[in-house]
Amino acid sequence: MISQLAHLISTFFYLGYVPKMPGTVTSAVVALLLFFLPTLPFTVSFTLLVVLVFTGIWAAGYTAHQMGIDDPSCIVIDEVIGMCAALLFLHKVWWVYLAAFVVFRILDITKPLFIRSLECLPGGFGIVMDDLAAGLISGAVVLLLACL
Repeated sequence: MISQLAHLISTFFYLGYVPKMPGTVTSAVVALLLFFLPTLPFTVSFTLLVVLVFTGIWAAGYTAHQMGIDDPSCIVIDEVIGMCAALLFLHKVWWVYLAAFVVFRILDITKPLFIRSLECLPGGFGIVMDDLAAGLISGAVVLLLACL
């Protein structure tokens, strides 16, 4: 039961099993969901993100351990967390969300700066923290661009 719950969460309701680019597909789905869902107060969004981070760390770590793989491609809860972090401070405007999606995917794939080193953290921390950092940096970059 716990294994199934961890797998359901870590694969974001099995979206991690799409055959091509599961991280990109998941990021796009999350951006679209957040764009079309009603806007929540910042404190609620922030609290939900914190809960999602802790839940994601547990689920990703548990699933990876069960599969015997450090960071399986089917685990996409880290992309969910990263995309949510990227959009946390941004206005709900289509081009802003699109820019956040593009910048997040670039940072998540290339892992510049210190982002790659976060993958070395153990278990679910390593799976989630690099995407959380990429998401926060993406949000800051797009926020600065939107202000210009």
